[in-house]
Amino acid sequence: MQEAPLCLTYPPPPSKNRKTLWFASLNIKAAHHSANDLRQPFLRTKTPPSWKEELLLLLEICIPVAVATVSRIIIYSTDVAFVGHIGKEAMNAVSLSYAIEGLLSGVAKAPALILNQLCSQAIGAGNPKLASIWFQIAQVVTFPFCIISVFVMVHCGWILSCMYNDPLLIDYGTQFGHVGFMILVFSIQYGLIRQFLQGIFIVKPAMYVSILFTVFNFGANYFFIYTLDLGFIGAPIATSASFLGQIFCLVLYVFFIRKLHIPFWTPWSKTNFTSERMHSFWSILKPKMMENFMRVAGDRLFSLLGGKLSATEFASLVIANQVYWMYWSFYWGLGLACQIRVGKHLGNGNIPALLVCVSIAISVLTPIAVLICIANYVFRYYIASVFVNEEDTIEATAKLGLIISLHFFFDAQRILSNDILSGMSRNNVVMWINTLEIWIVRIPFMIYALYFSSWEHKAKWILWSQVASSMLAAAASWTFLVLTDMEKVALEARKRAEK
Repeated sequence: MQEAPLCLTYPPPPSKNRKTLWFASLNIKAAHHSANDLRQPFLRTKTPPSWKEELLLLLEICIPVAVATVSRIIIYSTDVAFVGHIGKEAMNAVSLSYAIEGLLSGVAKAPALILNQLCSQAIGAGNPKLASIWFQIAQVVTFPFCIISVFVMVHCGWILSCMYNDPLLIDYGTQFGHVGFMILVFSIQYGLIRQFLQGIFIVKPAMYVSILFTVFNFGANYFFIYTLDLGFIGAPIATSASFLGQIFCLVLYVFFIRKLHIPFWTPWSKTNFTSERMHSFWSILKPKMMENFMRVAGDRLFSLLGGKLSATEFASLVIANQVYWMYWSFYWGLGLACQIRVGKHLGNGNIPALLVCVSIAISVLTPIAVLICIANYVFRYYIASVFVNEEDTIEATAKLGLIISLHFFFDAQRILSNDILSGMSRNNVVMWINTLEIWIVRIPFMIYALYFSSWEHKAKWILWSQVASSMLAAAASWTFLVLTDMEKVALEARKRAEK
């Protein structure tokens, strides 16, 4: 019998074979099909790289992305640590101001976050020039949010006065908003550039720039707060200068000195913004924007509600969250590298290579999560002392060390599976898992603990709810990942890459 002709239509005709699920022991042979399979030929001619080869390629992206990601959080945490030595009220005000900023960033940073998957899929599909068009679309979509963020941050003190009665806290919040109103704008723009470069596998420049300005931010905080004796307002000045400096140096080096973007660049033009591309961009952005907003809004509401605790308990919760976010950002950076590799393999239709990438990510990143958890518990007293001087706050924070470690371990499993799903552009799944996790489990539990319970040490029980919600979210995320039809998402990625 003559072999059926290969079909280039989308979607593909249904195969008579039973749908292949990739989770069968991550068996690479599961990606093979019979000669009569009518799926696109790019799905059935690929061979996987060796384990060692994929590991080296993953690490080449993994380390720079992780360093650049954690550096951003360290800059924010440096502010909190410096003002924490001014007083607990100052530290709490900065934390709450960043919580308000985070409500905006959940939406405003979503266009940048999807550049990883869109750009890497375009490169994998052999259409590298499309990557810069996605970047240009993201810039246009993000611009209105930059204007809104300035207006909101200028009125940060007034927003805090609607929720709290502490005049000192409100005064600090007002100062922060009036001086640091451009922090989110600079952060958004830097994020767009960095995510675009990551999506086209240019990762080292951002790493070096991030390291440079993490050190610069520490020195700038000390210089403005103590040397110039500006006190509290020195922190937002230092952070604004740090983010602006990152943008300037990264753009200067990549786009003007080395011109690394040229192989991927399409000049700005109205013809780049076709209705089909805008529709594809929006279809990926919509669930990611919703997921990011609901997750970040939940986290920030979590922080704002924490302001109802006693000053010491809230300070310990602030430190616990700052420490957790540093761990999270580092591990998310590692998972982000996996997301980029998954996107490239998916765009190329190389399912066997994708399976190897996932297998390596699990084997390498899980032990890293365990080591971070152990180190956090061992050094819990020292970590707390970095943020504050008061012994009672240090002791209260150190008692939360085990819970912080457990929360991070289970959340690390969710982060990795979410990054893999995002690399496949399964953003709807990620959105529902993270939204339900925070709004059905964490927030109701915190409201109960704050307003209805008679428990002592409420911060401890609040963090235990995070551990439980992370376990549920991780289990759900891995379940959906296991049930993913790899061939279907590969064909969707190919279509989106206009190949």
